[in-house]
Amino acid sequence: MFKKLFNFGEDDSPSAADTVRYPSAKEVIALDKKVDDMAATMTPQQGVLWAGKSTEMVKDVTPPDDMMAAEAALTFARLPTEDARKKAVKAAKAVEAPGPGVMAAQAAGLVPVSEPAKDPGGILKMATAAVAPLVAGAVKLAAAMKADPAKVVKAALPMPKVDLKAPEMPKAPQLDPALVMPSEQALQQLGGEQLAKSAQALEPFLKLGESIQRGQITA
Repeated sequence: MFKKLFNFGEDDSPSAADTVRYPSAKEVIALDKKVDDMAATMTPQQGVLWAGKSTEMVKDVTPPDDMMAAEAALTFARLPTEDARKKAVKAAKAVEAPGPGVMAAQAAGLVPVSEPAKDPGGILKMATAAVAPLVAGAVKLAAAMKADPAKVVKAALPMPKVDLKAPEMPKAPQLDPALVMPSEQALQQLGGEQLAKSAQALEPFLKLGESIQRGQITA
């Protein structure tokens, strides 16, 4: 039951054993925000790992080119080299129907392999700051695909162009947030079972992120 999984109003008394307590729209939004917070507190390398592994969790409904992008991101996360970063960028550019894998690869492409001696205007610092939103987006999109495998997200996700020698600020991904997580007003229109389905879909991805943060999963 949902309440047992997420401890919402948990009650272990016998009389409550058969009672289902569905989450509210606000509680589902809180779980969504937890993904954002977790991505923001991870190292960029951990974030790329989380995004890549989240894509692996929905590989059965992920297009082959998007899975290849996720694999390139994971290769970078496991051993961050300039060659691996460039391959992640290349893999992301090859994706025709963007999904969580391309977002993972985009995030990898924004992580500098070595700290530059100079960063005029703080461009690289800002580019690195863009990693967390991409990671969170990949995780949420993967969770949405898990909750609704038939969901097809059509979103324009321009590949950020970041040359570590002559960096440019990447364009923000044009992913409609409502495709990943509807607004609270929209969620309030859903029934309890649908809300529980959305929340339960996020649970394994949050557990994965927590394990990565604790260093229990490194590859």
